[in-house]
Amino acid sequence: MRVNTFRALIRANFQSILTGKLLAIDPSVGSRSSLPGWAYFESGKLVASGVIQVAVNNSLQARLREISEKLREQFGPVDVLAVEDIRVWRGARSMVVSLLKGVGAALCSVDAKVCLEVIPQAWHGLVGDDYEKSDEKDAIAIGEYVLYVARQYAGTKKQNKPSSRSGASTGRNSQLRAGKL
Repeated sequence: MRVNTFRALIRANFQSILTGKLLAIDPSVGSRSSLPGWAYFESGKLVASGVIQVAVNNSLQARLREISEKLREQFGPVDVLAVEDIRVWRGARSMVVSLLKGVGAALCSVDAKVCLEVIPQAWHGLVGDDYEKSDEKDAIAIGEYVLYVARQYAGTKKQNKPSSRSGASTGRNSQLRAGKL
């Protein structure tokens, strides 16, 4: 997705982004080093975040099916789905192809009115030098970036770039056990 298309979608949907339900996904197909991260926002505020646990020893197809099932089970309809935009280049490695399949699982599994793809360079600009990468924190940063851009179009007061949270999920995953977000 081009940056112009991304910004056009944000401009056309900034009210839904700021007042509705936003689900941000840091895609993965599930491995020993990475799991799909997610962050759920309502009315511009982080409600819950975490990672989707999958059986990493299963086949790629089984992991994708498990990710898809868990996304459908955990999340009801949302106004906006934001996923990291995975760029493919000539000679892309199989890891990139697998990530694209993870993006596809998210896009097909979440009932969203609008889908946004966020380039990594955009949300990386929100995090400081002391940022400790994790799948969950990456998803939070993706969602915060979408909110940051939406606030610019809403004409709200000049927004400082949000600082990425270090432990956003503490105490929030219990809300998931009670039912769908």
